Amino acid sequence: MRRLLLGAIAAICLSACETTPVPVVMEDAAFQAAVANAKTPWHPYNKMNAMDAIIANNVLSPEQTSRILYERAVIQTDARINLPEAVNKLNESRSLTTTTLFSSNFQTVMSTDEAAERYRQSGLAPDPYDAATLEAAGYLCRQRILGKSDDFTLGEDIDHLKNIDWCTQPENS
Repeated sequence: MRRLLLGAIAAICLSACETTPVPVVMEDAAFQAAVANAKTPWHPYNKMNAMDAIIANNVLSPEQTSRILYERAVIQTDARINLPEAVNKLNESRSLTTTTLFSSNFQTVMSTDEAAERYRQSGLAPDPYDAATLEAAGYLCRQRILGKSDDFTLGEDIDHLKNIDWCTQPENS
């Protein structure tokens, strides 16, 4: 009986000493090194994957996560890869921190997004270069199988726009 009582007291003491674990956050020097390493690959998709791997470690503070999301969005923006997703990453980055450090690039990407929407609403047919840029950025999608797009009503040369339409959900393109 005495052993049982001592065991119960020991269990109570041990459970009372337990504390909630303190979340481990990457040290600033290690974080800076990780960001620098993620930026070194020559291909933007490799850089973006490296940034995603840093986020997947779950050892970042909200400010560090914000910085990684921002850096990833900058890579996407510079390479014109899925601009709607880049805007989403910038919005997510801004929601995690109150720092205004990222606001200039955010405004640049947002104005690009708004410009694409104005282009869409105008009915103008993009030239081959603009069409390729809009397609690479995720605003134009290859959807139609036959015929010309109904979306492009203004413009003379629209042969390069066969089987291309504005994406119905650009954020998912």
